[in-house]
Amino acid sequence: MIRSPLGPISSNRVHKQEYTPYQRGLIHGAISGGLTPSKVQRLHGILESFVRGICNVVVWQHHDQSKPRLGRPKKLSLRDERHVIKIVRLDSKIIYQNLLTKTRVNVSTKTIYRILKEEGIIN
Repeated sequence: MIRSPLGPISSNRVHKQEYTPYQRGLIHGAISGGLTPSKVQRLHGILESFVRGICNVVVWQHHDQSKPRLGRPKKLSLRDERHVIKIVRLDSKIIYQNLLTKTRVNVSTKTIYRILKEEGIIN
């Protein structure tokens, strides 16, 4: 529901919640059926900009699924990760500084620790 100017803010409001495929389908169907975004806004109780955004997004969505978020890129390539794991498996007593010099990767020891932890190789 849209808040009136200077009206109370509901504590039940959820910030940045993604609409379900069903909700997006209802909104897109209403627009496709000939309703204006302002009428859909009043009907569903959401902002008109959200209605317009959902209609723009439906064009590139496949099977009503959201596009996956990219996230931060990895510091090491899969090849470098495999090389680190191979060196550690050959010499299980190697320390982090020697491992970094031997593999010639420019990352922190925490990154190496995380890679080894994902493989189940931790001290």
